[in-house]
Amino acid sequence: MQTDLFKTLNTISTFNCYTSWIHQNIRPYLSGNVLDIGSGIGDVAKHYLEDPGVSRVILSDGFDEMLSVLEQKFIQDRRVEVLRMNISDTANIPAQLKKFFDSITCINVIEHIEDDVQALKNMRDLLNERGNLVVMVPAIPAIYGTLDSLVGHYRRYTRRTFRDTALKAGFVVKRQFYMNMPGIVSWFIAGRILKRRQFDSVPCKTLDNVVPFIQFLEKCIKPPIGQSLITVCGKLL
Repeated sequence: MQTDLFKTLNTISTFNCYTSWIHQNIRPYLSGNVLDIGSGIGDVAKHYLEDPGVSRVILSDGFDEMLSVLEQKFIQDRRVEVLRMNISDTANIPAQLKKFFDSITCINVIEHIEDDVQALKNMRDLLNERGNLVVMVPAIPAIYGTLDSLVGHYRRYTRRTFRDTALKAGFVVKRQFYMNMPGIVSWFIAGRILKRRQFDSVPCKTLDNVVPFIQFLEKCIKPPIGQSLITVCGKLL
């Protein structure tokens, strides 16, 4: 699974419009010291450095391949630190970082973790009292297919299932919203009908080219459902 995930991240690594779109959706909740959980090869987190309100970014991952890429990609930026961390392993969480972060992001990661509640509890320990946790997860369990299995997804979420999971971990949900409504169709066709077992760069690139149009439409009309679900959480005090 690790190799499949790494190959997938490299396949989509040039799709800057899509990663920028994710950033635009979450940037209002980023400030100060930011921790990115499961940074992969840093394609979303690189945009955080564009935000004047972000003073420091710590990128984290548990895989050697990802850490090597992150260290090389951000070696010139003093605002960035790369940290080896497995968020699902409580013993692995640095004690000196507890309650340190103003913002924590977890973009397409929590679905890869079997015990999602414990992983979220560990994130809660790292967040300061007024901080924001921003989590993006794949939505709509009905479209779970071969592509989900390929990259090691345990599940896809609904608004309610993620809200319940966050509450168990000690969070209150401030906001939830979907993005990428057209992606539902392409994911269903690829994973449930065609049963693809690899990510094809051609349709992925096509999606990236039409992202500005989809982004504009979803700004004008709030999508009632989407391929991805974004949740903004605060600590339940």
